[in-house]
Amino acid sequence: MLLSSVTMTAQDDEQVALQDSTLESMPSFSGGQTALSQFLKDNVKYPPAAEANGVQGTVQVLFYVETDGTLRDVKVIKSVDPSLDKEAIRLVKSMPKWIPGKEKNGKLVVLPYVLPITFKLSNSK
Repeated sequence: MLLSSVTMTAQDDEQVALQDSTLESMPSFSGGQTALSQFLKDNVKYPPAAEANGVQGTVQVLFYVETDGTLRDVKVIKSVDPSLDKEAIRLVKSMPKWIPGKEKNGKLVVLPYVLPITFKLSNSK
């Protein structure tokens, strides 16, 4: 039986952005990285054609986190396959509200976020 999985990794640019003296925090998924990984695992629908053809890889999705936590302008910035790209966008658009970014003065700000979503197939009995 062929099993599929999806994972994500922390945003590489997060540390760079936090070095900006005006930012206190970057946007984050409620519950943190562990909750985000669980959300992706629980909600992914690996495209049957991609699974049948052994297509896998990391799709990078860019979106903006609004001050109310909603996500907008979701788009793929690093493609793997149209079916995986479509699924990555669907996953992000189905997410609950995020915790918005914040400046050091406490003001909430709209910030971009790049989420790498890795689609991986594994053989298992």
